[in-house]
Amino acid sequence: MKQYSLILFMGMVLSACSDPASDHPFDKKNFPQKWELTGMSGSIPGFLLEGDDSLWKETIALNFDKTFIKIREIDGAESEGTGSFFYEESDGQNFLVLEYNQETDLIESCTGEKITEKLFMPNTTSLTGGSSPCDGPGLFYSRVE
Repeated sequence: MKQYSLILFMGMVLSACSDPASDHPFDKKNFPQKWELTGMSGSIPGFLLEGDDSLWKETIALNFDKTFIKIREIDGAESEGTGSFFYEESDGQNFLVLEYNQETDLIESCTGEKITEKLFMPNTTSLTGGSSPCDGPGLFYSRVE
């Protein structure tokens, strides 16, 4: 029993000392990737739209050459934005940063940046972004490819 307790204790110590960013390493070599909008929140606490209830459909495709295309469909009308992307780590957290070729209404951000959108990567299969800090929608994406 003491050996089991020691092993359990060592496991807890090692996991507490590990780098949080390495707990969910993102595979930067696996392309193409496709991310799909799976839900959105509003400025009212507890307000959440998921799946077909969302106000729009949206996908982000990441290509091996570090380019992306974001497509939004609202009531059958499509808009698209393109540009390049990179990954950023800040305070042990991972982010996907989209740099658009030009200004577009597809950018959901509160930073005031005209062509940049930053999405938080809580794990390898989800992204969180949007403009919820400034009363816009919070956006939730899941990796589908």
